[in-house]
Amino acid sequence: MRSAKIAVVLLTSGVVCLGACRSASDATDGTVPTTGGADGGSIDAGAVLDGSGVADAASIDAGPDPDAVIMAANADTLLDTMLLRFWTQLRTADNNAYWTYAQDWDVVLDGMERRGPLAYAGTARMFWDVQNARGWSRDYYDDENWMTLTLMRAYDLTGATEYLDRAKANFDDIMGAWDVTCCGPTKGGIWWRTAHDSKVTAINAGAVVSASRLYERTKDATYLAFAQKVYDYWSTTMVDAKTGHVYDGISSAGDVNTAWSFTYNEGLMIGAAVALSHAEGSTTRLPLAHRIAGYMLGKESASTSVGVILSDGKCGKPGGDDGEQFKGIGARYLAQLYATDSTHVEYKEFLRRSARAAFTLARDPGTGLVSCDWAGPYDANTNSVNSLSSAAMTVAVTAQLLGPEKKRGTMPIVLQAEEGDLHGAIGLEAAHAGFEGFGYVAGWGADGQWVDFLANVSQSGTYDAELRFATEPAGASRLLYVNGATVTADLGLPTTGGYDTYGTVKVALPLVAGNNTISVIYNQGQGSHGFVNLDRLTLSAR
Repeated sequence: MRSAKIAVVLLTSGVVCLGACRSASDATDGTVPTTGGADGGSIDAGAVLDGSGVADAASIDAGPDPDAVIMAANADTLLDTMLLRFWTQLRTADNNAYWTYAQDWDVVLDGMERRGPLAYAGTARMFWDVQNARGWSRDYYDDENWMTLTLMRAYDLTGATEYLDRAKANFDDIMGAWDVTCCGPTKGGIWWRTAHDSKVTAINAGAVVSASRLYERTKDATYLAFAQKVYDYWSTTMVDAKTGHVYDGISSAGDVNTAWSFTYNEGLMIGAAVALSHAEGSTTRLPLAHRIAGYMLGKESASTSVGVILSDGKCGKPGGDDGEQFKGIGARYLAQLYATDSTHVEYKEFLRRSARAAFTLARDPGTGLVSCDWAGPYDANTNSVNSLSSAAMTVAVTAQLLGPEKKRGTMPIVLQAEEGDLHGAIGLEAAHAGFEGFGYVAGWGADGQWVDFLANVSQSGTYDAELRFATEPAGASRLLYVNGATVTADLGLPTTGGYDTYGTVKVALPLVAGNNTISVIYNQGQGSHGFVNLDRLTLSAR
């Protein structure tokens, strides 16, 4: 785990819609009930807050939560802002951003889980493409574990076996880092990194979550046994059973760091207890999880103008630091505990206040960026992608708890270009008026650049496809592929007269039942020319 201090969180209602907001219909159409948390569990219908921000017990399960639509729209806005503002940085970052990149990918998967498989599917695949090109190995075992967890979620949402295979390969490396020669009077634990200088909660609690989930997905008892071994060691040697404080780690010299208190550590240990309980089919681990949650609410919190919120204190530094990412992790696992045991309504209300605070107190209405201290006011020195991602994660998991969530519709299938799998140095923009969704794909006019739309249809056949785009007076053309085969080598995109005016072109596409990849490609050898802002693709059955 990284040495850094963190931020405060608050809560207030209201959607602040700026450049990245969706249409009103996008926030209200077709809602369907959803369970909260990646591991399932029963979620109640919501609690109404009185003026003090405390849930009125009589309102529990009384009906739809009035914050549900607002929270879902805010979650979309934060995710969309993250992609618009930071995709170029994420795409070009080196492996020093490996573990935070996994968190950012997780936020995309939150959007896909909340909004259904049509939402952000190409973006989720794009995160895989980028990391697969960089490579998967790291010197830090906790970093590899974060990626393992994200890969399993990607597998759950898509069924693509390469995600699960890569998760297992990552975890093989982690299992090899278990050691019984060190440290202190009771030997055991997983090394933090290949340098073997310490053992920390970040990897030990995190590995319990991964091993438990791998067991549930593979039924390989080796994973369950490993999860139990690591949990039993860490929960007895590195957790204060009386207070619920989770210690940060122990050095190779046997020195235990009891001074640091981070939402990241408490959250991960809660997640370990919940994940292992699910794998074992037992509730015996949950009392410790609730004790740790009590520590988080009591000690890792701050009083603010909107009530008590999640906090690690002041955090961040100019240029960003790892601590800006911690609170989202604490919130994710607290939400999973509530999803497993919804009798603790105080967890949901704590998350509700924290999510509102991040969106309204720490967010700059002009840029949509969020600073690290959720108590506010907005601080431009700590508005990194990590701060925004952490806030987006917290708002997303809270939206899932409040439910119900709107899912994207079926036919006609509308696929936003900005949610596609982008290849090459293609940009995401929202600068010109008239686009749908949260932006459009821009700045592409060279070989090696293309957009993949991922579409799933129930029946094989020919579908009508409509591309929506904007071009300058010269117009443009692109190569159109479906599942690796050319449909139209030189698809003309007639001039729209400028980038603030959109036109459409229709073409027939042969699709197979199940998953399809529709590619719009710049290939000069096939006649591609001109620049185009690509907005969306709509598929209709004939």
